[in-house]
Amino acid sequence: MSHSAIWSYPLIRLTPVVIIGIAIYPHILLNTNVLSIIALAIIGIGILLNYRIKKSLYRFFAPDLLIYSLCLIMGFSLAFFHDPMQKGDHYLNLVSTSEHVHHLELQIKEKLRSNHFQERFIAQISAFNGQACRGKILLSIQKDSVPSLLKVDNILHITTGLRPINKAQNPNQFDYREFMSHRGVYHHINVKKAEVFISGQSKSLLGSVSRLRHRIMENLEPYEIGPDEKSVIMALLLGQRQEISSDLYDRYSQAGAIHILAISGLHIGIILMMLQFLFKPLDMLPGGSLIKIISILIILWTYAMIAGLSASVVRAVTMFSLFTISLNWKRKTSTYNTLAISIFLILLINPATIYELGFQMSYLAVLAILMFNPLFLKLWQPKWIAIRYTWQILTVTISAQIGVLPISLYYFHQFPGLFFITNLVLIPCLGIVLGLGFLVMILSLFNGLHETVVQGYSMVISLINKFVSVISGYEALVFKNISFDREQMLFSYTLIIMAYCFFTYWKSKYIIQLLTVVLLFQGGKILAHRDSRDNAFVIFHKSRHSLLGLKSQDELVVMASSEEINLEDPRIIDFQIGEKIKSIKKESLMNYYELPFSNLLIIDSTAAYDPSSAFARTIMLRDSPKINLNRLIDSLKPELVIWDGSNYLSYQKRWAQTCRAKKIPFHPTGEKGAYIIRF
Repeated sequence: MSHSAIWSYPLIRLTPVVIIGIAIYPHILLNTNVLSIIALAIIGIGILLNYRIKKSLYRFFAPDLLIYSLCLIMGFSLAFFHDPMQKGDHYLNLVSTSEHVHHLELQIKEKLRSNHFQERFIAQISAFNGQACRGKILLSIQKDSVPSLLKVDNILHITTGLRPINKAQNPNQFDYREFMSHRGVYHHINVKKAEVFISGQSKSLLGSVSRLRHRIMENLEPYEIGPDEKSVIMALLLGQRQEISSDLYDRYSQAGAIHILAISGLHIGIILMMLQFLFKPLDMLPGGSLIKIISILIILWTYAMIAGLSASVVRAVTMFSLFTISLNWKRKTSTYNTLAISIFLILLINPATIYELGFQMSYLAVLAILMFNPLFLKLWQPKWIAIRYTWQILTVTISAQIGVLPISLYYFHQFPGLFFITNLVLIPCLGIVLGLGFLVMILSLFNGLHETVVQGYSMVISLINKFVSVISGYEALVFKNISFDREQMLFSYTLIIMAYCFFTYWKSKYIIQLLTVVLLFQGGKILAHRDSRDNAFVIFHKSRHSLLGLKSQDELVVMASSEEINLEDPRIIDFQIGEKIKSIKKESLMNYYELPFSNLLIIDSTAAYDPSSAFARTIMLRDSPKINLNRLIDSLKPELVIWDGSNYLSYQKRWAQTCRAKKIPFHPTGEKGAYIIRF
């Protein structure tokens, strides 16, 4: 199908505009009345111009301009009406969260990945201080020697305080507050098990499938399956990655196999291929195609429910449901159009999906496969079946990597150099692994498992884990800490599109456009570098320790309170990546710094300082010094007081009260994040 024919499908052209409308929503404050007025004004202007102007140029451009404008408003409206904060019965619109203690009635909705100290859940508020309302919240329950009995659909009563989810406290750190806000979660409660009262259990679809998953795993308990194998089985078959250890997760990531652990388009595509083969005899019956479509869709969506209806599963099943319909009805349609329809349907249900990394990466991978795989296959067409099959897997893998490489470098800043070997081995095995896994799952539900089957399947998973460990062991081929900013990501995708156009049409104009984009990008970088301030002084936030950094151009000097400075500290690594640092030095932490913007006096636990430092405009308190801050302020008259995470919380509260009383600006890194001055 020609590219002009592809662009003839409306949703291919309109879906990107809807996405733009969703993306601009957080940055523009409008209410429903203004939205309605804008939409009506656009329609009215379009009708008026259509009636008054008859020129062919207008006839060519105006209808599209009108439709694109309405799609932009549609995207904005979708985001507006799905925003929990716009709901009148949301707890933030009904009650005050500033009080210290609240009585909450909650319903467990989802179990998140736990850590060594806490179990974490997403819960739905049904009552807040006795007032009916709704809204999601992050619930953390401290672990002890007794395993938690909490399950999805449990109704809880908790009396506790609410606090906002912590924002990123250090430069270039992952912003968990922003991430959770896109899921409609704004507050966090942290309680002990003794403070949680389970009053009952409601019934919901997610709760039912959660109990079904629990039953499957319970039936596997009598068999000797290692914890790593069990966690991979839960991820591969049931979409539950919460139990995967951090070490195992990192190994899969470094081997370029992290996509294996998430039920995605790869898994659903393999399942669809198996179902297509299984139901092929129905094609010979009258109306068999319809029966086949319905049967496959029922199985796919049943599996999606068993897997917990997570975003990645719903996304993949939606996309392949449309592929199933177009494939079996034998209608001539564009795969690009099917892709656009699936995106459009997903955004109608949940527009915030555009912020999910899985959504972005999965559709970029599929789009890149559709674009580049045919080009690669034209390069070489092996005659031998085995070589041809291997070549096809390799081309699909490379095509997908072209699509996701820029965005993965932007988010993860690493690149697994042996990804192609990992995929050449694991992708052919995945069909067998999933087939055996479904057999184990079905037999488990009907108590028909045999130890030989379970042990055999466990051995297969163990071999996969060992293979991944071997590949990830070549650390020299895992390229880490790659500095890659948003501009570089967008520039990379522009280059990819230009390269695709050139190799598809072989026209010189695309080379000219490509070189123009390169020159503009380089010119912009040069101007930005000329106008930027390349030096910075940073007081990081770190619990129980002090950590400071002085950046000069592309060098960083790290100063810390501990004797041994760990240069692998995530705070240092994040700063190094974000600021494109090339070399790092270590120095002992001093008590006085003469800086271009201000002299800095640091007072530690000894509470001693040199009287000659009386000209310090900024004071930093660390390691909980026993000082009278009132006298210190009267004596030194600082313009700013800073304290970091090495101080006792009780001291920090007292210092904050003193600074407010003295009307002195203060900066606690635990609340406001790292203190950064650029010069």
